[in-house]
Amino acid sequence: MVAIDGDFMKKYLILILALLLVTGCDININLNSNNLIDTREVEEKVSDDNLVQYVEDVNNKIDNVNDKNTLKNTFITLTDFIFYDGEIKGKKFSELKDDSKEEILVLYEKIDMKIESKFPNYKENISDSGKKTYNNVKDKVTELRDKFKTEHSDIYDQYEEGKNNMSDVYSEYEPYIEEGKEKSKEVYNKAKDKVSSWYKEYKES
Repeated sequence: MVAIDGDFMKKYLILILALLLVTGCDININLNSNNLIDTREVEEKVSDDNLVQYVEDVNNKIDNVNDKNTLKNTFITLTDFIFYDGEIKGKKFSELKDDSKEEILVLYEKIDMKIESKFPNYKENISDSGKKTYNNVKDKVTELRDKFKTEHSDIYDQYEEGKNNMSDVYSEYEPYIEEGKEKSKEVYNKAKDKVSSWYKEYKES
């Protein structure tokens, strides 16, 4: 059996981890399956009001959560619930009253903005699964809004009011989103320089 030098293995592992960092791979994706939404099955469905309050609580919790995988999993669960017939607390989005749907959508956009402020472009690293896509959220919400407008003009008016309130939320988080993008570029460039420098020393050693 060929003996493997311990120092060589250490350098090899460091190189692999560094390359993962530079290429933006999410090495924690299989290490953390946390989710702010409890996806376990329940015996009884909750009421519309209780479900809306539940999603409101999730929206509030996000302010204090900085784990990327937890936030991504939460976003995926909500997206599956709204657009792909998923369930939360035993209920499907299609089963909700129209005014409850409107409230959930407004909260959904708030949650997406908050996660984006912490991890800019986070949806780009979420793999699509079959017919499920997670990157064109705005298009999906627009389609749903158009459906509201056609079928329920009164609910649409309420939705528009909630949507207008979203501009205040975006104004609040926009500086953090832009700051996050700049930090991401800075971290990437620093990591790239470190790997280049380390690899040059490694080749010359």
